[in-house]
Amino acid sequence: MSERKYLIHKRGRGFYRPNSSGYTDNKLQAGRYTFEEARSISHPNGLDGPRDGMIYGHEDTFKCPLFDTVQAERNRIADDLEASAKQHMHPDSTIAAYLKQKAEAIRSGAFGADQTPPKSPPPTDGQTGPRPGY
Repeated sequence: MSERKYLIHKRGRGFYRPNSSGYTDNKLQAGRYTFEEARSISHPNGLDGPRDGMIYGHEDTFKCPLFDTVQAERNRIADDLEASAKQHMHPDSTIAAYLKQKAEAIRSGAFGADQTPPKSPPPTDGQTGPRPGY
């Protein structure tokens, strides 16, 4: 499956939100689609039919300085999480796996204010409840 790195924009409306549910002018809130999904959605009348004012493109083709700044910060945070997991934990530990999962979600933008956070890792070291801070 290809990566979800494509945006869809409709003239006069804005970017498609995730799951084609509404529009936004904010690239940060725009949905990310695979190439195949973006092409299919932006050609509602078939590949040779009218496009109804829709275009699609890789997220890098739609310039937005704020998005680039936020993405750089996401990458920095994800790198810090991965480095911490690598430096301080056994690579097979549950917490290390959780931190790696969290880092990937942050880097991809899949974890944001409008999304459900991943579940806490299962208790370790004989604890019966969630670990503090998770």
